[in-house]
Amino acid sequence: EGPYCFSVEEIRADRHAGTLDGFTADTCGECRKTANVLTGRGGWYCNCGRFNMLRHGANQTPHANPDLGPTLAVIEEGFRDPVDSAPDDESGSGACGTCRK
Repeated sequence: EGPYCFSVEEIRADRHAGTLDGFTADTCGECRKTANVLTGRGGWYCNCGRFNMLRHGANQTPHANPDLGPTLAVIEEGFRDPVDSAPDDESGSGACGTCRK
């Protein structure tokens, strides 16, 4: 089946729930398909059936257009919180979603 292809909404929900560490780029050691997979896991299964182990602390910039998993644009949008990207103004309802400053 390969790595799950998360949507923007799923990434945001998991991020806000504190259950998402992020994504890393990897390549299957058997068929050489590229994938964006979750960090903090032991590895991932490729469509070809191979289990690919992740190095502890693996952290590579995700592929722009991988064969498997979400694209870099989807990952970036999922981590971009609409509240965080609000324009800053002097009323205190600015870019910080936590303290509104």
